[in-house]
Amino acid sequence: MKLFSNKSFEDRLDETIQFIHDDNDMVGGKLDTWYRNATPYDRKRVGEKLHIGKSITSGAKNDRKLRRAIMLMRAGVLRHEINKVVTEVTGISTSGLALKYRVVLNQCRHHAATPPTALDVIATQPNAKIEVSQAQRARARLLGIGNQRANLEHEIYIPVYDGNDNAIVSTKNYIKYDLCVDPNKSYKTAGQSLQDLDNGGELFIIGHGNLGAALGTHDKSYGASDLAKLLQTDHLSRNPTQPVVIFLFCCWGATHTRHGIFDVKRKPYAHRLAKAMAKRGFNNVKIVGFAGSVWRSEQQQIVIRNNRRSNKNRLANPGNNPLPTIDYLSLGKDDVYSVYDIDSGDFNRTYGKDWTTRDGDIVTVCHRGAGKQLL
Repeated sequence: MKLFSNKSFEDRLDETIQFIHDDNDMVGGKLDTWYRNATPYDRKRVGEKLHIGKSITSGAKNDRKLRRAIMLMRAGVLRHEINKVVTEVTGISTSGLALKYRVVLNQCRHHAATPPTALDVIATQPNAKIEVSQAQRARARLLGIGNQRANLEHEIYIPVYDGNDNAIVSTKNYIKYDLCVDPNKSYKTAGQSLQDLDNGGELFIIGHGNLGAALGTHDKSYGASDLAKLLQTDHLSRNPTQPVVIFLFCCWGATHTRHGIFDVKRKPYAHRLAKAMAKRGFNNVKIVGFAGSVWRSEQQQIVIRNNRRSNKNRLANPGNNPLPTIDYLSLGKDDVYSVYDIDSGDFNRTYGKDWTTRDGDIVTVCHRGAGKQLL
């Protein structure tokens, strides 16, 4: 008896999506959309996790199909992190599989990824660098929630403030005038209370990302665990009556970065902060992180695209590898940010992906020397 199948990960994805289509076309369609939009790296990363060997714990053939379906729906539709999903689905007893499958299928039927409204505000600004279809959708949403945003509590939180740091000061002023729409809004720093968010609202945290390691200035900064502890110390409610949405206005908050002499891949700062806050008992909190160098309402990504080479690039670099190009995007642009939800002692990525410094045909890198201009 063969313990492992020799099917490719693409075959596993195809058959699992078809299995779900046969049960529910709506959810199957959402997975079709995920498949079309996912990078080759993402499809491979998720598809390879669907190889489940025959064992006592994995169950019979249909049980393994149910496990694969739960994994794919959670990763593709609900956008939960695949390694976390595999661990949790492996732990489901055979007797509980059918019920869990139905619960996840129902969650996927009703799931709609709607961005936090501050991102819609950024996306609808006159010079926003987004698709026309997204701008129209964002404007329509804002028409219906204008009063809600006006009454929403906002806090600008700068754990380490440096009045001589142009990037921090300019970003603070942008948030004050454009997102809080309050010229008198003052910022708060470490040691000042965040109790005004007890009933929910938006918390804008500003600082340099320090290559994904910690948030603050280049001289003093907070790692994810330390920032979670600081937020608790400064009385951010662990059980707000309405959601608190945290926006990390820092560089590379949603990107894996490398560190150490062995070039070890570090989880994105937003991911680590969500995990640390969940461990401290925070609930009803969302965290938004961005996948590039942040400058006020813009995001800069330095990328290498295999399919785009200008004449200038050909002259400067006659080999097969194109030179880097710079993309300037709006922070509110679809799919260039991640959202994590924290609730019930757990956390999950519910929108976007964890970008990587090497992702399919795009290589994202960052400048060490841009600290006075970028976060």
